[in-house]
Order: sequence, then C-alpha cells, then structure tokens
Amino acid sequence: MELQKRSLIILCLGWLASLALASFVAGYYYMEFQNLTGLLEKYENVIMRVNICIDYRELNETVVWYNDTIVPLGCNLLQATETVALVNSTYSPAQQASFVDAINGVSNHGAYFWMWQHWMMCKKSGNTAMLAQIDTD
Repeated sequence: MELQKRSLIILCLGWLASLALASFVAGYYYMEFQNLTGLLEKYENVIMRVNICIDYRELNETVVWYNDTIVPLGCNLLQATETVALVNSTYSPAQQASFVDAINGVSNHGAYFWMWQHWMMCKKSGNTAMLAQIDTD
C-alpha cells in the first residue's frame, strides 16, 4: 500500500513539474511573439510582404508557396527567393545580372531552366484581377 501511495505522489509531482515547464515555455513564446509583433509594426514602412511560388512541376508535380514572406523594401527577386530557398546562381558582370543555376538542389537541365513570373494583384471596383508578366531577360 505504501508503494502505491509513493508512486502516486511521484507521478503527481512529475505531472506538476511538467505542467509548470509547459507554462513557462508557453509564456516565453507568447512574450517573444509580442516582441516580434511590435518590431514588425515599428519597421512596417521599410519592409514589404511578398508571395513566392517555387514550381517543381516538371520534376515531381510539386508547387510550394511561401506567402507573406517579409523582405526589406527594394529587395529584388533573387534576394527574396534566397530568404526561403537555397539558390545557386552565377553572376555575370558583363550583364550585371545573375543567372539562377538551381533552387533547392533542382538544377537546370535540357530545355528546363528557372525563370520568374510576376503576378500583380489589382483591385478595381471590388473585383480582383490577375495580371501576368513573363520576363525571360
């Protein structure tokens, strides 16, 4: 009987310690969330939010979206893509441009190569229109 009572007390103390630890961790992450939210509000005028789509359909039928990605204002597409993916690129000083060789280990091959497509959301009279512009320069 004494062994069961001791086991129950140890179990309850372990449960209370776990509960206290979980509360501490939750409180810590809540405070971090509040700090980061305040930081975002403070720097809202020098950042922009972009949606980045990486389309692997030619490889494995996968399309991955990174919505509301926060990047510095004036950031170019290559820099924005580098915030969400591993990008291998070659810089050409003559053209003052970069050529993307691979994204997340998926390299250019044959007739397939990485290119970018720019989608702009326009709101006019309550309707949303999608404008597509393909740049291959």
